[in-house]
Amino acid sequence: STMQSIFAKAAACVAVSLTALAAHAATLDGPSVSGQKLGFGGAGDAFAAAPSTPPNTFSVRFDTGSGRRIAGRADFTVDNGMFNLSLGNLQLTNPGSGIYALQDLSDLSFIEGESGTNFGPCEGNRDRFPGLSVNVDCRRLGTAPDTAANAGDVLYRKLAAGSYAFLFFEGDDAPASGSFDLSISAVPTPAAGVLFGSVLVAATYMRRRNGLPI
Repeated sequence: STMQSIFAKAAACVAVSLTALAAHAATLDGPSVSGQKLGFGGAGDAFAAAPSTPPNTFSVRFDTGSGRRIAGRADFTVDNGMFNLSLGNLQLTNPGSGIYALQDLSDLSFIEGESGTNFGPCEGNRDRFPGLSVNVDCRRLGTAPDTAANAGDVLYRKLAAGSYAFLFFEGDDAPASGSFDLSISAVPTPAAGVLFGSVLVAATYMRRRNGLPI
């Protein structure tokens, strides 16, 4: 029937809309992920970052070795759309926390975090991030205190696609080594509105085409 044809074609429009949304979902550019030690540490120290599982996740691993603290950066790139950055699996050798910050590499600006105790001004100096002037408040990440960002917390919301550096510093009172995952998730879009609008537009178009009243 005419109405069946209308809704069949409307459904096709919906499918196209969904495909377009999926094509613009935020995704982690795996090959872009890299880790770099900024300073401190001791013999056997390490700071590394690499893609992990599930998809759109990368892992950061640190070890002070024979030292008592370490600082590093994990660079990553996200393609398409807006995204949230969340803390995933967290494994530490002993209770404690480090501090973190995020830099937008397109303009070298720093972004305010949302989760974890506010550590206060995190300006670059020998106590935190050598060679960087981090003009933003850092926040805590770890298992202690209870107010530190922990697994499942969203660290940053509604970031634009692009390249970023996640900075992490582990100090004297923090775990000597450990790892944590950072996951990328696309910011939800008003899909229901898109679908309803697609159906409405398609149905109106088909009724006009078949000479039916709107």
